[in-house]
Amino acid sequence: MGREIRIVVGPNGDGKALREVLRIAGVSSSALQRAKKAEGGILLDGQAVFANVIAREKQTIVLKQPERAEQSLLPVEGELFIAYEDEDMLVLNKPARLSAHPGPGNREGSLANFVAAYLQAKGEPSVFRGVNRLDRMTSGLLTAAKHAHAQHQLAAQLGDGRFKRRYLGLFCGEPGFDEREIDAPIARKQGSVLEREVREGGAPAKTRLRVLRRCEGLNLGLFELESGRTHQIRVHMAHLGLPLLGDFLYGEEIEGLRCMLHAALLRCEAPSGKELRLFCPPPEDFCRAAIERGIEIGEVEEEELWSPF
Repeated sequence: MGREIRIVVGPNGDGKALREVLRIAGVSSSALQRAKKAEGGILLDGQAVFANVIAREKQTIVLKQPERAEQSLLPVEGELFIAYEDEDMLVLNKPARLSAHPGPGNREGSLANFVAAYLQAKGEPSVFRGVNRLDRMTSGLLTAAKHAHAQHQLAAQLGDGRFKRRYLGLFCGEPGFDEREIDAPIARKQGSVLEREVREGGAPAKTRLRVLRRCEGLNLGLFELESGRTHQIRVHMAHLGLPLLGDFLYGEEIEGLRCMLHAALLRCEAPSGKELRLFCPPPEDFCRAAIERGIEIGEVEEEELWSPF
């Protein structure tokens, strides 16, 4: 089973080589290479052509995209919470304590295994192509593409900032501000496989923070990522001396409590061109931890969370 990428040549593609038209349209070079390997893989108005042919406005380009035959990911049936789905992508509400990908000692119990089984049951290629990342203990919205071209388009939005992600987090301490932009490079901590730290020479990382609620040393924060480094929010908050509640690695471990971070909002353009704006309220454990410490989550509404920084 395979897919097709269909592009209608616009005014800016008139008179250009087909490969240049595809580049302008955001089609990856790997997608073009896959089409070249397929019989009749590149069509211009229904006729097989080479990538150097000149295209004209309003012509239709079709690239055949045969799926990879191999699939090392084991499909395993599991519960999925789907926030959005179309022919190109899935947006899932990932529970806390569920790994997004298989890892050592956990080859069958990840979100990727569950997605593979779900797609297989629908007769679709069971390849998991994650777009944004979430730590195991972080709950909330996670996007997966159904095919390589969709993954390329969504990843491009991550790279140029059009793919917006906002998180809710409970953090400790007394911030002396209402809003803050944290611009601090992040690198792997020397001698550690897992831990990161703010360090000169690390990868650029920028987080925006707004304090939504305060109550005696605990705060509800809204975070927006401009970059997407491993543990970025957790590292930046620890760097400020305001660690996330329950963060065993960068703050204080609390028995029975996970790191209180939730991917609540997502905004992007689906490969179909549809504008997506999704909101996933924080789960029960997040709300309970907040309420027990004097912060009422029910007062926070979606429109407040989307207000510009």
